[in-house]
Amino acid sequence: MARPYEKSNAKVFAIPGGSAGTHDGDVTFLGTATTTTAGRIYTPLIVGGSSPIWVQADQDVADRHDRLLAVSLGTSSTQDGMLLRGVVTIGQTLSGIGDPVYLSDSGLFTMDAPTGLGDNARVIGFLLAESQVYFNPDNSVDARKVKQISTSDHSFYMNSSSTTSDFFVPFNNLNESNNPTIYYTRTLAPYGGRLLKAIVRSSANIGSSCKLQFHKITNTSVGFGTTPTEEVTGIDLSVAQTSQTADFSIATFSEGDVIGVSMIKSSSGVANVNVTLVWEYII
Repeated sequence: MARPYEKSNAKVFAIPGGSAGTHDGDVTFLGTATTTTAGRIYTPLIVGGSSPIWVQADQDVADRHDRLLAVSLGTSSTQDGMLLRGVVTIGQTLSGIGDPVYLSDSGLFTMDAPTGLGDNARVIGFLLAESQVYFNPDNSVDARKVKQISTSDHSFYMNSSSTTSDFFVPFNNLNESNNPTIYYTRTLAPYGGRLLKAIVRSSANIGSSCKLQFHKITNTSVGFGTTPTEEVTGIDLSVAQTSQTADFSIATFSEGDVIGVSMIKSSSGVANVNVTLVWEYII
């Protein structure tokens, strides 16, 4: 005898067991092949071209939570797929069966609603067992949030011949500095957002393979670390008075972060430099 749900053609999700990524539900193979971690939460992001890659979702990073979310089902987005809705085994052990689950940092699940500055307390499903989740992200969007583009302009003299040092772009000074703790090479993010691009122009040849780096630090940290959040390479500033654009893709930040940009030359020349930074804020 058919059970009631079989008579009504109801969709039935079987609770999975096994390893992270075991699932039953709606799956997509959207976008460019991306290496993923099974059981983690991702969001699609356009990085040049028109086909998105999958990046780990994050509760407190702009453009990483208030959009399409999916759970990775293996190590490849196009081979194993990404779960849009359904039941899935995750690579975590949680407690509180029946309670809502939320997005945490680095694509992880959490039972605690985020409360930090700029965090997003979006319910993304419910706990079925200690490692099984009914994944069904809240589809409501805060219509009050808008994206705002802002620019900052920086004019300074690059007076060192070094081709290895990070020269930090000044925000209120006429000279760069290779000191990662100096006060005038940084600003505070008024909202969460990201650096979209930088337009650079120099008065002389400073190299055909220059680099621009985006840096950020949070509370209690003093100096920018040696590893930038994102680096753009191959910027040709070998022709004087010629503007070049460097596009950033993962240079995101949260409200209150300390943010800055540095440049590494590939030639020993010195020059007057103009830099325009294009910022996108989520307000």
